[in-house]
Amino acid sequence: MIAEIEQPQQLNSFEAILSLEKMNFKTKIELAKEGITKDTLSDLKEIFELRWVNICHMLNISSRTLHVTQGNEKFNQMVSDRIITIIGVYGFGYMIFEDQKKFNNWMKRKNGYLLDLSPVEIMEWMPGIEEVKMEIRRIAFGVS
Repeated sequence: MIAEIEQPQQLNSFEAILSLEKMNFKTKIELAKEGITKDTLSDLKEIFELRWVNICHMLNISSRTLHVTQGNEKFNQMVSDRIITIIGVYGFGYMIFEDQKKFNNWMKRKNGYLLDLSPVEIMEWMPGIEEVKMEIRRIAFGVS
């Protein structure tokens, strides 16, 4: 049950992001239904070393929506689901790169496989998120 999951302890550290990979899909769905808080998103922003403008683009929300949402206030299910998806990409990347800073930097660099956009830029769209995961897989198998 979601009541057993204390969100801030689950998603506010590098280790917690890695552990999301091990969570079953039902738990991820329950997290999305419950909603991710602005505080948790703020922690993720620091871990991912991103700016708020990047977060807005990846979540497809306005900067006003982001800044009006406060502290323990939760985002809706659609935004929360997108946050969990992005956490999954970062967790997978951290696992493959085995280095948080190295992966965070890779996410900000332009990439020929990604239409000469950075992974962060192309993750504004769901097909872009899928392509970033494919690129991480290519790196894992030495193809890229």
